[in-house]
Amino acid sequence: MEPMLRRLLLTGFFWLGAWGLSGESPVPQTPVRVAFYEFGLLYHSGEGLDKDLTEAVGRRLGLKFSAQVLARARIWQDLQNGDLDLATSAIITPERDQFAWQVPYLATKNLAIVTTQVASTVKSFDQFNANKNLVWGAVTSFKHGTEQDKWIDILRSEGRLEESTDAEALFRKLKEGRIAGLFSSPPMYKKYLADLNMASLVSLQDWTPKEKGFLAGFALSKRRFSEADAKRWAATLQAMKDDGTLKALYSKYLSPSEVARVLDF
Repeated sequence: MEPMLRRLLLTGFFWLGAWGLSGESPVPQTPVRVAFYEFGLLYHSGEGLDKDLTEAVGRRLGLKFSAQVLARARIWQDLQNGDLDLATSAIITPERDQFAWQVPYLATKNLAIVTTQVASTVKSFDQFNANKNLVWGAVTSFKHGTEQDKWIDILRSEGRLEESTDAEALFRKLKEGRIAGLFSSPPMYKKYLADLNMASLVSLQDWTPKEKGFLAGFALSKRRFSEADAKRWAATLQAMKDDGTLKALYSKYLSPSEVARVLDF
């Protein structure tokens, strides 16, 4: 499906009715503008965990939405500029904290996904970095974790980083040999390794064993939402976690052990 057609079909796919997020002050009747991005099992071709979860939270809060699909870098730009109200699977950095609230809904960690040929001699970033002929891959504007992002910055400064606007394109580059590796979490690599029939072509390694991982969730624009609003979203997600709704939603896409890990927040 063409991107523009997909966006048209997505716009307004949600529900009617909007109540105030802050209790006393109702939200204006304009829809909440949300953007998804291609991210494996979390969102791909109009479906995924992020879409299901956004709909479920919206039903509990009584919201209506206007949705579109954008590149990740564009999403952050639009959130900052006030052209977007909500993003999914977002990681808040100190810079992003200036314009967005984060409401976490999953805990995850990226593994190093390297070709089997490279994996025979490379078991760590230092070994990868020592071979100056190797090129790493990353999605533009993705955050991977403190230590991994430091490594990516090193490779970028050396001209050894190949960036793509979406995750699927990055995995295709890995399959074609244009890059030697990338960092990826289970919701992303499970889908693309299967779709591209390349599971046997790569090795999964933990290059940051001392790093637990990171939290990802909704990013609420501070232009649209108050701190009280963000707390209400957080309370809603906690209630969904407590009553088993999150576990049921996540189980559609992840194994029981993976569900347990992503719910560790």
